[in-house]
Amino acid sequence: MAAIARCTASLRIFGDALDPAELSIWLHATPDEAWLKGDSWIARGQPVRSRRTGAWFLSSTLPADALVEDHVRDVLDRTSSDVTVWQKITRIYDADLFCGLWMECLNEGFALPRELISSLAERNLMIDFDIYGPLRDEAT
Repeated sequence: MAAIARCTASLRIFGDALDPAELSIWLHATPDEAWLKGDSWIARGQPVRSRRTGAWFLSSTLPADALVEDHVRDVLDRTSSDVTVWQKITRIYDADLFCGLWMECLNEGFALPRELISSLAERNLMIDFDIYGPLRDEAT
């Protein structure tokens, strides 16, 4: 089985009362993107809208061809390891670690090491995988 061809990973935290500056202090990290509930934004060709909830995102800095586990580890290593901070965050906000996975052939896969699964569990983080299959069938 081949490794997943391309991957991204991002810590995502959402909440109506989310304060990005406060969350950055708690996590000892600067988000790649963040906003408050009610902030204005414009989607291409659409009228101005208001954000329905607050959000804070931190993405992996690794290249897309790095292993899934390395992307996850990169994001976790750039945030606080204090379990009490994570308990507070996940009690107040919705948080997960999102991974986008792109396959080039039909039989690609990955495994997460126990220590990494333990790190996610200690932080009370769900991991969410979006898997995109190959655009072409190798058999044809």
